[in-house]
Amino acid sequence: MSESNLMSKSLSLDKPFLSNNSQIERLIRRGISITDEEKPIVESLIKEHGYYQIINSYGAPFEIKGKNEKTYKENVSFSDIYGQFYLDRKLGRIILNYILDIEEHFSNVVAYHVSDNFGVNNYLTDDPKNKFKEIKSYLDESYYPNSGNSVLKDLNEIALTEQKNPTSWYRNKNNHIPPWILLMNTTLGTTTRYYKILPSNVKASIIDDMLPKNFSSDDFDRVNKQTKKRNAPGSQLRAQYFFLGIELMRNFRNCTAHSSRVYAYKINFRNKLPASTKYLSNMKSKLFSAQEYYNGVGGNDLFALFIWIIICSPNKNIAKDFINSITTFHRSIVEDALPIFLQESSLPENYLERLEQLMESLDY
Repeated sequence: MSESNLMSKSLSLDKPFLSNNSQIERLIRRGISITDEEKPIVESLIKEHGYYQIINSYGAPFEIKGKNEKTYKENVSFSDIYGQFYLDRKLGRIILNYILDIEEHFSNVVAYHVSDNFGVNNYLTDDPKNKFKEIKSYLDESYYPNSGNSVLKDLNEIALTEQKNPTSWYRNKNNHIPPWILLMNTTLGTTTRYYKILPSNVKASIIDDMLPKNFSSDDFDRVNKQTKKRNAPGSQLRAQYFFLGIELMRNFRNCTAHSSRVYAYKINFRNKLPASTKYLSNMKSKLFSAQEYYNGVGGNDLFALFIWIIICSPNKNIAKDFINSITTFHRSIVEDALPIFLQESSLPENYLERLEQLMESLDY
């Protein structure tokens, strides 16, 4: 297509193509300080990460509001905006490591209790590869009443066709694929869907292994009586709490894995982590106030994820390691960047102190 035709088509589009140099010049026109010496570095960063990922995702706190055309505040440099992008990416890598560890723990705990209750034979009765017709498959629908079978079909499909190891290796070398192997090749979303259809007694055993000892059904009953929030048994409230925590983590995992903006990410408020956390830990308003929670702090935001990682850590040493990693990250933030980081993330100024107190309150 000729340059003139391309230009005529671009004139009718909201977001026409701009070269990297044109994007840099537009930033300068809008008030961002970029020297001639800095232009090659800026161009390299835009090529690497994309204009949208840096400017559109992290530039808003530096804009002058109410202008028809986007304009930036006085003395704002490209480094100021890129600094927020860099902080967020750095934070994302830290939290993803701990999310993946909890995901692995969750998968192994689910597999353990499925094996303990339903056995290790994956093959359905009518499967020609089933050498043990008398042994019911752990994927048999009869184990999961009133559940629907879509996730069971998905798991069976993975068992029969997955090309990645270890499932593929087990299918070719052994006479069955036990749950702890099969779940190594499933996504967190699929594992969560599977967990959701498990019988209540199996779920309860899984939660026993995943949550601190002071997050028992009796503790949920106690908190419910104190707060008078819900007319439901503690076992049901605990199951709901755990599922919402896993979903919070899954949403942040996807956000991080897709290089989206992490520190300002919030899940749907209707799916927030219940406020019972502060009562179960006996921290009450020291963890978050009623007003903070109403504004989302500790419910559907980054602080809620931090809380969940500490609660779901397999032991205190891992929780302490997480807090140390976040503390090191926090101390690396330059003074000028910290106010915007706290503003965009909605983290309380003393969030590290609160997380430390939470960890000390838990009985791992």
